[in-house]
Order: sequence, then structure tokens, then C-alpha cells
Amino acid sequence: MLLVLPIKMSAMADGEKYVRVIYGTVELYNFANASGGAEVVATAKYGDKLKLLQESKVLGDDDLDYYYVAFGEQNCYVLASFVCQDEIASPKRQLDTNASLLDDAVVYNKSADNYEETEVILKAGENIKVLDGLDYLKAYTKIQYQDDNLDIFVGYIKTSTIKKGGISRTTIGAICIIVATVSIVLVSFGIKARLKKKIRQK
Repeated sequence: MLLVLPIKMSAMADGEKYVRVIYGTVELYNFANASGGAEVVATAKYGDKLKLLQESKVLGDDDLDYYYVAFGEQNCYVLASFVCQDEIASPKRQLDTNASLLDDAVVYNKSADNYEETEVILKAGENIKVLDGLDYLKAYTKIQYQDDNLDIFVGYIKTSTIKKGGISRTTIGAICIIVATVSIVLVSFGIKARLKKKIRQK
């Protein structure tokens, strides 16, 4: 059962409202439950504008926020985290990666059960973020990747090209903090030990 938040009728009456796609490729669904069997009815690309059919977000069965939009001839749902209000600049941020590539990898778009090859090729050694888990029994894996302009894109690559066990930047940062803390503690103990030794010698 969908929980639909109240519609702001006054805002909608002022004119048509749009959201803009801020990732490379975004799937649009026939209902608000991307992880629970919703069918992909269309695919939007970075910069595409989607007309809001309802300004307020919709809470899906998977507890994620969606917008109900029109794109082309389709009325559909898009994950709210993949779009922004049209007048707001797309955010620039560093992708928190969790894997890397063993070989060069062609990026694919997914339409229904078909994978369509794009012109984008990711280079061996490039860091990526695996979405929805990594299963080597599946031919393709959904990922996020980032270009030189720090724009983040979503696509699919062949699972065989992915190196398992990459460490995310967040994890690396946490490790650095732990190492620094341990180093400070050890230095502190060393100083105290030397002071005690000097006192005993006196």
C-alpha cells in the first residue's frame, strides 16, 4: 500500500513543475517499489526533465521516496534521490566507491530485461560503486561511476570485470583516524614511561 503525502495544490496551480535527472541513467517504474518487483517502463538520462504530476513525494512499499512524473508518454515513478528540482544546480560530490575494475568495461543501459551497449568505456583500475550487491552468477551488475567533471552516473557493466573487496573512501578515512588515534596513545605511553624511568633514576 502506497502512502501518498498531501498535494500542495496551490504550488501546482502556479504552473508546471519539473525535476531534473542528476545521474547518468535513471530507471522509471510503473509503481513505487523499485526493489519489490516494479517494472521498468522507461529510462531517463542525465539532464532530462521530468514533469511532476504530483509535487509531494510518494513513500513506496520499499520505504524509499519517489516522485510521480510524466516522461514522454509514460506516467511513472522515479526515485527522489536521483533527481533534483529543476531550478537547483546538480550536486557535485565525490563518489564513495567500494570496488574497482579488473579490465576495461563497457557501460550498458537496461530497458526491461534487455541491456543496450553505450559508448561509455570505463578503464581498468577505475574505482566504482556497486549497487544492489555483487553476485558473480549474474552477467551484469548495476553500478555508479564518476567522470572527470564529478558527475555521477548509473549504469550496468559485465560482472566479470569487477574486482571484489574494494575499500571505500569512508572506510579508508575511518582506518586513518583509528591509526592516528593509536599512534597518539602509543606516543603518550612512551613519554610517560620515559618520565617514570627518569624519576626512578633520581
